[in-house]
Amino acid sequence: MAIAPFALTGSLSGSGVTNSVLVYGPFVASLWGEPTSAGFPVALSGTVQIERSPDGLAFIPVGADGYGTPAAYTSGTSVGGAECKGALYRFNCTVYTSGTIGYSLVGPGVFPGWVGS
Repeated sequence: MAIAPFALTGSLSGSGVTNSVLVYGPFVASLWGEPTSAGFPVALSGTVQIERSPDGLAFIPVGADGYGTPAAYTSGTSVGGAECKGALYRFNCTVYTSGTIGYSLVGPGVFPGWVGS
């Protein structure tokens, strides 16, 4: 029996964090610039980190470069993984420039039974 994927989706129009969602396996996290009201595509305009927490209290950025600098995304991207099974994941817009930033975290490892703030 296949498990239907659950998703954490939404948009950000300023700096701040999204709700968090419990992940127990593979997922894909995506970021993009939302189109304008006239339908014109817009580039992602801000800096967003994907964060995880084992307890919902202390969140740390997922991934880093060779120098230990946390991964941060300034353009539309999709990132897959399951680095820490049984952890909470969320998006954190650390620098907001303009427009609306769309996000989603989806996959069969995303647990639908618990979404936190």
